[in-house]
Amino acid sequence: PNVAWKMVIKIFYFFIALFSVVMVFLSVQTPYVAELFNGDDSKIATIEMHGIDDYEITNDKITAKFSAKSGERFSNKDVFSDFVADKIFDDLNHTITSKNAELTKNLAVAYGNAHYKNSDNIEYFSDKISYDTQKHVVFSDTNFTMTQGMDKIEGAKIRYEIEKKQTFAKGVKGWFWEKK
Repeated sequence: PNVAWKMVIKIFYFFIALFSVVMVFLSVQTPYVAELFNGDDSKIATIEMHGIDDYEITNDKITAKFSAKSGERFSNKDVFSDFVADKIFDDLNHTITSKNAELTKNLAVAYGNAHYKNSDNIEYFSDKISYDTQKHVVFSDTNFTMTQGMDKIEGAKIRYEIEKKQTFAKGVKGWFWEKK
């Protein structure tokens, strides 16, 4: 009986030693969740939204409408799906739609079948379209197709300054239709 108890005590001490070594090893490891908290909490949503409609009303008229199927709010941005934004600026209606969008302080980035259209019948399509809310500029740094009526332009980059009604593009080729 003494030999059996000595063996049980040795096994018990072995497991205690093993447990202690494992606990020391685990205590010096960085938990896998800590990667999410490295000073950038943009990976953790603070609010989840569904069926979003937001209106900007000035001087008794609606000057902007924003809607999305769903969204999430992070500390430095908002992320939306099925994005639609309408803005009236100098009596022109400007609309941006896309599958997804990110909004930061001064920039709205629409991506995934992004489409811009205004009431002057100018529209363009791209994988990503951005709108600078301070400078009132719509731009894309990816390939785009722009149309106005029957005219069509394809290019590498585009910038449309809303206040000046001017378009700047790089790497373009175009097709223009004339009536005779």
